[in-house]
Amino acid sequence: MGHRGRKGDPLYDIRRLLLVDEERLSDTGRRRIDAALPHPDGDRLRRRGLRLGSQRTLLRQVYAAGNLETARKRLEAFHGWAETVDVPEVDRLSRTLPTGEKETLNYHRTGTTNGPTEAVNLIIEKTRA
Repeated sequence: MGHRGRKGDPLYDIRRLLLVDEERLSDTGRRRIDAALPHPDGDRLRRRGLRLGSQRTLLRQVYAAGNLETARKRLEAFHGWAETVDVPEVDRLSRTLPTGEKETLNYHRTGTTNGPTEAVNLIIEKTRA
């Protein structure tokens, strides 16, 4: 869909709203999305099957799974969905996820994540800069 970030680009204006899970989207947010999606690129997104928060919802379900096997199946479901969408950003995410798949699924073995460590690393990086 070309370069994003130009003033007046309707999809750029709603880029963060497109990441919000549908159940958490406000009425104002829905109106802004509806106003932007008649844009030709918005129609392209619709034709490709990209729904609001779809990828985040599918990935969130991996962590919400009750056991390792269910989590593995949900991760496979995400990859199956990603193959049907044909959106470069989703393709990139789908290619990147297998590199951390073991760590993602380890959450169901240990019940912990490396989130706190990543948060401390981010603070260190910001302080160092």
